[in-house]
Formats: sequence, C-alpha cells, structure tokens
Amino acid sequence: MAEINAAWHGIMTDRKRHYGMFLTPLRKYDPKEYGKYLQYDRRIILSNLREDIKGEPEAVILYEQELADIGASLKKLVAKRGWLRSAPPFKP
Repeated sequence: MAEINAAWHGIMTDRKRHYGMFLTPLRKYDPKEYGKYLQYDRRIILSNLREDIKGEPEAVILYEQELADIGASLKKLVAKRGWLRSAPPFKP
C-alpha cells in the first residue's frame, strides 16, 4: 500500500507542476485569467486536480492494452510475411 500511495503522490505532484507550468504564462498574459485565479478557492483547485488524477490509471490501462494489441498485430504481420525467416541471425 505504501508503494501505491507513493505512486499517487508522485502523479499528483507532477500534475500540479504541469498545471502550474501551463497556468503561470497564461496568467501573465491574460488579465481575465489572472483575475479568476485570484478569486479561485484553493479547495476548488485541489478538487479539480483530484478529478483529473482519477483518470490517470484508466489512461494507463488503455495505453497498455493498445500497446499489447499493436504488438500482437505486428507479430502476426511478421509471421504472415515471413520477414524473420529471411533475416540473418542477430549477433551482438
């Protein structure tokens, strides 16, 4: 459980940093956005971050499945075309 909590903490820290990297220049050049920022409650910001973070594991699972599907498709294509049979053996 400690490892999971550490992973979540890392994700949340990265997310906050990324939001800051995006919002800092936006606030600098957009006075309306800066005004909204000054009026925004810290609890609302944290709530929004938590909602965004909830989607992270789902995205990871979807990416892993997509990569597995691509890998399976490539294996089938290589086997069908016989590309590996004609290649010389790999020697490091």
